[in-house]
Amino acid sequence: MKIEKIGKRNLKMNDDHMLPEYYKNFLLYDRALPRIAKQVKEIDGELFFVDVGANIGDTVVLVSDETSGNFLCVEGEEEYLNFLKENTKGARDSNFEIEDSFCGEKEKNKGILIKEAGTARIEEKENKDGEVLKLKTLDEIIEKHKLFYKTNLLKIDTDGFEVSVLKSGNNFLSESQPLIYFEFDPDFYQKNNFQPLEVFEFLFSKGYKKGLFYDNFGLPIKIVNFAKQEDIKFLIDQIDKNNIYYFDVLTLPESKEKRYKKIFEKELLDCLNVLNVNLKKEKGKLIELENNLRSSQNELTNANNQLSQTQTELSQTQTKLSQTQTKLSQTQTELEKIYRSREWRVALFLQKMFKWFFPAGSLRRKGLFFSFKLAKLVQKIFCNKLPTKNLKTKRKINLKSKKIVFVDHSYHHKTKSSSFMLDYLKEFFEVEVVLDESWQGRPAPDLSFIDEDYLAVIFWQILPSPETVAQIKNENILYFPMYDQSGRLELDFWSKYSSLKIVNFSRALHQKLKSWGFQSLYVQYFPEVKDFYPGKAEEAFFWQRLSFINFEVVKKLFGKEKIKIHLHQAVDPNQQFLKPSQEDIEKFQITFSDWFDTREEMLELIREKAIYVAPREYEGIGMSFLEAMAMGKLVVANNQPTMNEYIENGKTGLLFDWQNPQPLDFSQREKIQKNAYEFMKKGREKWEKEKEKIVEFIKEV
Repeated sequence: MKIEKIGKRNLKMNDDHMLPEYYKNFLLYDRALPRIAKQVKEIDGELFFVDVGANIGDTVVLVSDETSGNFLCVEGEEEYLNFLKENTKGARDSNFEIEDSFCGEKEKNKGILIKEAGTARIEEKENKDGEVLKLKTLDEIIEKHKLFYKTNLLKIDTDGFEVSVLKSGNNFLSESQPLIYFEFDPDFYQKNNFQPLEVFEFLFSKGYKKGLFYDNFGLPIKIVNFAKQEDIKFLIDQIDKNNIYYFDVLTLPESKEKRYKKIFEKELLDCLNVLNVNLKKEKGKLIELENNLRSSQNELTNANNQLSQTQTELSQTQTKLSQTQTKLSQTQTELEKIYRSREWRVALFLQKMFKWFFPAGSLRRKGLFFSFKLAKLVQKIFCNKLPTKNLKTKRKINLKSKKIVFVDHSYHHKTKSSSFMLDYLKEFFEVEVVLDESWQGRPAPDLSFIDEDYLAVIFWQILPSPETVAQIKNENILYFPMYDQSGRLELDFWSKYSSLKIVNFSRALHQKLKSWGFQSLYVQYFPEVKDFYPGKAEEAFFWQRLSFINFEVVKKLFGKEKIKIHLHQAVDPNQQFLKPSQEDIEKFQITFSDWFDTREEMLELIREKAIYVAPREYEGIGMSFLEAMAMGKLVVANNQPTMNEYIENGKTGLLFDWQNPQPLDFSQREKIQKNAYEFMKKGREKWEKEKEKIVEFIKEV
């Protein structure tokens, strides 16, 4: 059993029912009768609708959604009957009566019931293979449900039994003369020993002279006079079981032709309007498709250019490799000469003498090593400091000015990762933002305009070159480094920037710079914490940003855990996305995204998951994983700053080594999620108090 939305309501049906596919893919399918019934009620002021072969009740439900009325549903198949009763329960302002039987002539009560693709039909069998069916004539059914002697619309869909149904209602049709909408399938008719034209001959005898033929997808084809059999035969020849499978026919009695004539006209006009609207939509889609095609062609051209460039680079690399191999061969030759030289033999002799004089484990060797360690310690204490002459003891700062230049990475303008700091600084200063696009091969920004009229210049996560610093005519220069960019650089590098004031979001980098004598401020950032979102327990979000922290690494962390993963594939500049194998896509039920129109869209998706896998080897601040922790997610991160400055392994998150990934223990997931959420709440309170230090530090002379 499945539930599908058909029209305005959800209908229950068996799993193999094809109605949802037809209704979705064909814009006129199953839509004629609601239009016709609405017009009938407008003309007569009331609607009495009889549905023979009501199936699951989809037709009467669609009709009752358009107009109220009285409905008699005839269905003899037990499974469809149960669905019919369920589906008609929710209809308002209408009266429903249900007749639990098949309909037809009494002598046709022996046959077999065939069910397939959401429909059922009777095939007449006169031999022992047939079974006696619960069958009533249409006249008997109307006699039982006397209200429906007033029937003004009769629908018959019995897959080949339509002729027998009509003949079994001889008296009813003569007296009531309703409009009739029936299915016409010559193949099914012949299986029940009816001639294809027999139905039209019978209707003609009852005063029904003409009919509007629809194809099986609901498109009106032609109005045909039933007396012109050659016209009907022509239509029968069009049934090829490919483009046309059968026809539906709407017919009205000659006695009521003037009354109902406009229904035929309006049917043709309404269908034409629907097709025109759809044509406009399809034209719009075609234009969009053409635009996409042009875009794809441009992308293909760019890809070909990149491929050509890559091939050129590969050729150059191969040349360099050949040169390296030649040098290696030369080096090996030189080494062989060294190994055969007198100097090498002397070196080996001295090594033996050292081992003899300083045996392994001896006090003499231990004393020697102690001397080396002591020498390194002395060097660290007295040498690994910035020369005092390089430090700015006092800066010339224009404290009367509120103007600040904020130099930012242009990629952050897209990710909005620097917004929190910009918004805060704007509360105190007039901030002029300069975007650096040099990472895209463009020139570095010209900062020579910055002079003493400005209070300060801030480099946000961009390490300026010494030449850039030299061109700035202002002594109050601050650098907000990110650990992932500059946290592992040593004193010989940092000594070039001894004149800068440093604001650190990483404790590890702050401690290193302080030990070298830098003017450094440490503040730990915490994002805003709102509601706790535990998410779905067995679902995870992973954003691959780096080539080497990819899905192959991540899947090892989950081991044998049954986990469903969403993979966001927007890698950082100059990184490559590694697509999971088809086997892994199926095993982990992987869903993909490549970008979001807004940051809120991504956060909404993360809220749905219980686990967030941090994407970087190191972080500057780590905005993405911090926002996940602030929602109460279990964050899985590489064991490096700044992640391990927020995450205590097994308590507020889980840490791993990306170079040696091992299965992690997720058994305490709920506890870790709650711990992380509480930790972030307290951290946010701490940040609100300590962020004032940044403003004070900017003004510090």
